[in-house]
Amino acid sequence: MFFEQWFKWTLLLWLFFSTFQVAAQSNKVIQLGLHAQPNKCVALNQGRECFAKMLVNWRLEQINDYCLSIKYLNRQVVTIKCWQQSIMGQLEYEFQSSSDAQLLLTRSSDNKMLASATIQVSWLYKVSARKRRWRLF
Repeated sequence: MFFEQWFKWTLLLWLFFSTFQVAAQSNKVIQLGLHAQPNKCVALNQGRECFAKMLVNWRLEQINDYCLSIKYLNRQVVTIKCWQQSIMGQLEYEFQSSSDAQLLLTRSSDNKMLASATIQVSWLYKVSARKRRWRLF
């Protein structure tokens, strides 16, 4: 009888810890693609530059040479950083722009775009069409 009780408790504990381990492993799912946090930047007035410190992460399935670039609204593309023989990368980036921009992850060998993320710029106050004139009297 003692052996049966001991066996039941051991089996119960083993089942509990095995399901806990499976649940912990399922939470470690790594997403493929390019991700920027935060992906929004707020400026005080319309037309002013927005400043934000962003954390950019990417992960792909194949090891290769990759480059991260930023494409501004005026179609200007600036390369930020390149990685050699990598499957993933992380970068802290100081974003500065007065309009939306797009982060691009490309393969270095053929410059093919593999992933992208958009950074939205918004503002608190719009610029009014009429000008205010100060009058003393």
